[in-house]
Amino acid sequence: MPPPPVLFIHGAWMTPDCWDPFRSFFEARGYRSHAPAWPGKEGGAEAVRSDPDVLAGLGGKRIIDHYAGAIAALPEPSVLVGHSFGGLFVQVLLDRGLGAAA
Repeated sequence: MPPPPVLFIHGAWMTPDCWDPFRSFFEARGYRSHAPAWPGKEGGAEAVRSDPDVLAGLGGKRIIDHYAGAIAALPEPSVLVGHSFGGLFVQVLLDRGLGAAA
């Protein structure tokens, strides 16, 4: 049986790129990993720097709902890993019954 997927959630001043070394580590051990961006951060740091207005009004509920959708799209419950605000979002997602562990 393959290990469960791992979904990484970054913090406020980061982009999903911060998870690249962790994703490589887990993928080398047979885990499937995912690190979706917060809404508005899909283009990476340079895109956000060039138009920071895409983050105007972005709140926790929208971010958590975004990740709830990403988790629901996976074929099985995932291990959730978060850093900083990402860790807070992981706790809320677990409280909603999403994720196998954190």
